[in-house]
Amino acid sequence: MTNGKARVNRNRPTRARLLSTVVFLCLAAIAPLEAQENPRALYREGRQALSAGEPFRAVELFTSALEQNPSYADALQGITEAYYELDEYDQALEYGTRYLRNANDLSEARNLLARVHIGLGNLGEAEELYRAVLDESPNNVEARIGTAELAVARDNTETALSRFEEARELAPTNRRVLLSLALVHRYAGRTDAADRYIRLALEHHADSPLVHLLAAEHYLDEDRLEQAAAEADTALSFRPENEDALLLRARIAYLRSNYEEAAQRAEEAIGVNRENGTAWYVRAAALERLERIDDSIETLRLGLRANEEDEFLRIFAEQVVTEELDPDDELRSEFASYHFDRAESFRDENLFSRSRVAYRRGLRVDPYHREGRIGYAQLFDTQGIASKFLQELEVVASFGETDQFLSDRIESYDSALQGSVSRDWGVDQFELERSPMVVDVFMNLDESTLRHPDGAVVYGEYLRDRLVSRERLAVPRPAEISDGFAQAYGSARGTGSDYFVLVTVREDERSIRMEVELYLSRTGDRLESFRSYRTGSEPIERAAGGVVDQVLALMPLRGQLLERRHDRGLITLGSLDGLEVGDELVVVKPGGVMLTTDAPGYRYTESEAVGTLEITALDALVSEGELSRKGDFDFISEGDLIVRASTDEEPAVMQDDSPMFPALYRELRRIR
Repeated sequence: MTNGKARVNRNRPTRARLLSTVVFLCLAAIAPLEAQENPRALYREGRQALSAGEPFRAVELFTSALEQNPSYADALQGITEAYYELDEYDQALEYGTRYLRNANDLSEARNLLARVHIGLGNLGEAEELYRAVLDESPNNVEARIGTAELAVARDNTETALSRFEEARELAPTNRRVLLSLALVHRYAGRTDAADRYIRLALEHHADSPLVHLLAAEHYLDEDRLEQAAAEADTALSFRPENEDALLLRARIAYLRSNYEEAAQRAEEAIGVNRENGTAWYVRAAALERLERIDDSIETLRLGLRANEEDEFLRIFAEQVVTEELDPDDELRSEFASYHFDRAESFRDENLFSRSRVAYRRGLRVDPYHREGRIGYAQLFDTQGIASKFLQELEVVASFGETDQFLSDRIESYDSALQGSVSRDWGVDQFELERSPMVVDVFMNLDESTLRHPDGAVVYGEYLRDRLVSRERLAVPRPAEISDGFAQAYGSARGTGSDYFVLVTVREDERSIRMEVELYLSRTGDRLESFRSYRTGSEPIERAAGGVVDQVLALMPLRGQLLERRHDRGLITLGSLDGLEVGDELVVVKPGGVMLTTDAPGYRYTESEAVGTLEITALDALVSEGELSRKGDFDFISEGDLIVRASTDEEPAVMQDDSPMFPALYRELRRIR
């Protein structure tokens, strides 16, 4: 002891030093365990994100887990499912293949990979995978469900129902099976059966937001709006930010004519996802119904900024702008410029038909757009239709914006056309009364499946615009909404049109299918039926284009002998009607022609055909030809009809061989 103080041995550890050493050693020992646990924690978070409807977040978490353990089967399964949900099938295939190599449960991995192959359109590969599972385990419910979905992808509804029923025998209360049966029966028009399976799903899975959401959609489809609203509200009670449920609630409010609520609910859905084009549409349509036109147009502008590629939203916006704004309103130019930019791009790529559609659409929105009109004119110049080029330039000059460029072009082409058919005969071909085929358009609301309320009205008007743009067709009346054939036939017969089309539209988020039936208005005979299906970019424009091309191909040619000079005749048909030099047409007395009831075409007797005309020179909308009488006497007179010679051949129906997944398949994909 020294100075009363204890001597401290500095080589002896204190309690604090011992404690810190123990903690350090424990942490060092635990660290490797935490590193091993990390991928599992990330996987669990990824699963939670996927269940909460956040596939992007799920991809991030599963990717982080795989960075630490590239062979982690659960994470490979999760990321495959996430990419599948995002429709990124190529990525899903890559990870699904890796999952199959590392999976403990091969059946589960094969079932998932098969679904990915269906998404890619590889139906044969999917079938092989399901067969491999069922060979080893005939009672595998997931594989049974998969084969049913495969039948749906092949548009074989009856086979799908049979296979779903087989799965139900194995698992009577399986959620996917019950909901799938409800959806397929609804698609097949079997309402009672669909209703029964919805009730069973609600009974056994009342804790599932998806069950309540699909129940709401089912009741909405049946116009049972009170029940639909109640089920949508139940789905929202699980997760108030459920985007699908919010949008469904907005649609229900719209259909109940509660437009204030519809606009508010749609705004809530937009708050969850600003790229939801359907929500922007519902809000804008509701505001239009409330006659708040400025608010509706501003909503459409904002919606297109958030989702420029939403084709339906843009079509509706253009219809609102065209109907509600003055023709010279500057705001029209903003919407029209989109189409003029596309038109120039198509023209540069020599895609003249698509360029023409884009120019026409732009000019429909803004008819006084100088650059757009000149671009449209130049398209005809490129195609060698000088008279139409000149006519469009003269339209521009009528705006009062003539400059040296325009004046020079008009003077030059006016001089060059001095020897044209129309100038030789002294007629203004663009002012002549023509004899186009008159077509009425009816949208079959009863059979259509639409995500957009009042969508049939939008589609009908768009189809009418596209049909009117073809010189041989006239659609003088707005498209009508019909509940089926009887209503459409009664209306068309009353209008005195030549033909009418009944159009069914089936739309989903990424594709559009238009089913068309062509009828003779006089008798109601169905002459042809065809479909146009498109997916990918601009599906509405391309599907509608397929419909228009097919209708035009089926329409018989009809013109009039306008003037006669000895053996030369001028008729009201030209190059824009598809005529070529050397074509031979028949001259028939006006009262002697009747449209046939078995296929599009004409019926006339030999005595009513008084001669022929062979085309010798063409203009855009008129032609000159050499007349030949029939028999010893010349009965050919101005005002006679000009038609193509009748044949025993039926008009060819263009087959749409595009790979087609019914909208039902995408509905089934939502069920987890």
